[in-house]
Amino acid sequence: MFMPLVHQAFHVHTGSYPRFENVPYLPFIVSATLNTCRYIHIASAIQILSVEDLFVGRIPKTPLPLDSVLLEALLQSLKALPDQVCWWREALEAGREDAWFSILLLQLPNLRKLELKYLDANSPYLQSILSRLTDPNDPLTGLTQLSELNFSPQMPVDCSYLSSFIPFTQLPSIRKIRLVRAIDNYQPPSFTEEGDATDLLDASSLFPILPVYQSYFHSDLTHLTLHGCSTIATLPSLLTRLPKLKSLIYRHYDRGLPQVNTQATTDHTNQNAGISTSMRQASPVAQTQYVATSTPTNILNPVELYQGLTEASCNSLQELWVTVERSLRMKEYERRTQDLPGIPIGDLRVFYSLRQVRIRVDNLLTVVRNGGSPQNGHFSNVWASNNLWDVLPLSLEGLFLEDCDRGILPVLASQLRQVLESQVGMKEYVLFPLMTTVVLQQPIDEVDRVPFVCPPNIPHYSLEAFQLEYNHRKAANDIQPDIYALLMALKKRFTMFDLELKVLDKWDRDETFPM
Repeated sequence: MFMPLVHQAFHVHTGSYPRFENVPYLPFIVSATLNTCRYIHIASAIQILSVEDLFVGRIPKTPLPLDSVLLEALLQSLKALPDQVCWWREALEAGREDAWFSILLLQLPNLRKLELKYLDANSPYLQSILSRLTDPNDPLTGLTQLSELNFSPQMPVDCSYLSSFIPFTQLPSIRKIRLVRAIDNYQPPSFTEEGDATDLLDASSLFPILPVYQSYFHSDLTHLTLHGCSTIATLPSLLTRLPKLKSLIYRHYDRGLPQVNTQATTDHTNQNAGISTSMRQASPVAQTQYVATSTPTNILNPVELYQGLTEASCNSLQELWVTVERSLRMKEYERRTQDLPGIPIGDLRVFYSLRQVRIRVDNLLTVVRNGGSPQNGHFSNVWASNNLWDVLPLSLEGLFLEDCDRGILPVLASQLRQVLESQVGMKEYVLFPLMTTVVLQQPIDEVDRVPFVCPPNIPHYSLEAFQLEYNHRKAANDIQPDIYALLMALKKRFTMFDLELKVLDKWDRDETFPM
C-alpha cells in the first residue's frame, strides 16, 4: 500500500488464502485489516469495499502469526469492556474471518459503499458491532460515512435473513440498500422421534419471527431494493420506520421459504455458548418475538407492503415496484402467486409524489375473470371493477403493468383510450398529465394463443427452432389480432402527445424500466 488515491476502492477476496491450511500465512482478510491499522492514511482513503467469498467461522488449523502490537491496537479501537475484549481476542487469534471483517469496518472512517458477495449477516461479531454503532449511549463509533450497501450472493442457494440487515438502515449516512435473495426468518420446527421430519418442514408448520424495534430506532434510508426475495412477513414493519423512502423495488420470489438447517442452528448455538449476554448481543431489531399464525407469508400480498408504506412514506415515495420473479416449478401442484386471484395493493393516490410504478395488473386493478382458467389461458368474460385513474396519482410519469394476459388486454386498451381522449381539446380534467411511458407485458408463462409446431425439417432443439418459437411468441403473433391492432393504433396516437406506449413480447422483460 503506497498511494492513498489508488486504494479508494478496495477488493477483499480469498485468493491469498493458503491452499494448504497448515501453511502459516495470514489470510487476506486478516492481513488487510492489520494493514489498515498500520497505514492509517490508506484506511482513510478507502471509500468502496468489495468482499467476496467470506466464510463465517472458517478457522486455520495453525495459529496465525499476528503482530501483537497491531492486535492490541485493534482491540482498543473496540472501546469494549474487559470480558468483551477477551471474546474478541479469542475470535481474532482463532482467525474467524467474520470477526476480522467486523473489525475491518471500524478501521475505514470514510467508507461510503460496501459490496458483499457472501457473508452471514447474522454473525455474532458483525451484529455486536452494528448494535453498538446504532446505540446512542454506546461510545463506539464507525461507518459514519457509509451510504450504500449491496448484498448479492453469487450462489442461488445463499440466502440471508432481512432482519439481519435491518441494523444497517440505522447508520447515520445510509441511503441505499440492495439485497438479493433475502428471506424472512422462521422459527425452526421441533423434531420428535415419532414425527416425520419431512412433514415438519412443510410451510404450514413454520412461524415467522418478526423483529422488535427499539424506541431510538431512526433511519434516513431513501432507496430499498429487494430482488428475488421473500420478506412479506418482515418488510412491512420496516417500511413503517422509513419516513424518507423514495424508492421501493420489491421483486418477490415465491420459493423464498428457508430450508430449515438444524446443523447450522446447532453451529450458531455452539459458537455462542459460554458468551455473556453483553458480548453476543445482537442488533436491537434482531431481538425477536414469535407470531402465532397458521401459515407462513410466502405468497405475495402487496396489501402488507401498502400498510407499511402509507404509515411513513406518503409524502416521499417516488418509485414503487411490486413484482414477482418467476421460477421453475419443482412440483406440479405447487401454488404460486400467479396461480391465485390477485390481491390489489390499494389506492396509490395517497402517494402524492409517486412518479414510477411497476406492478402486476392483478395487484393494481380489481380484476374479475369468469368462464376460463389460467391453465388454458382463455377467459370468456374479464372485466375490472375500477380504472387506472381510480388507483394511480396524477403525478405518475411511468407505468409498467406486468402479467397482462390476453383476457385483460381489451380492458386495458379501453382504459388507455380514455386516458388519451382526456388529453384532447380543452378538457377540464386531464388524466395523468405528466405521463410519458406506459408498458404492457404479457405473462411469460401464458399459454400461446396458437400452439407452436416446429417444422418437420428443423431439429426441435436447434437454434433455428428456438428462433422460430421466439418469433411465434411475439406480441404481434400471440395477442388477439384485433386487440393488437387497437393497441398499435393507440401507440401511434400516444406519440402525438409525447406519450410512449410499449407492448412487450413475452420474453422481453425490460429490466431497465423505468430508469
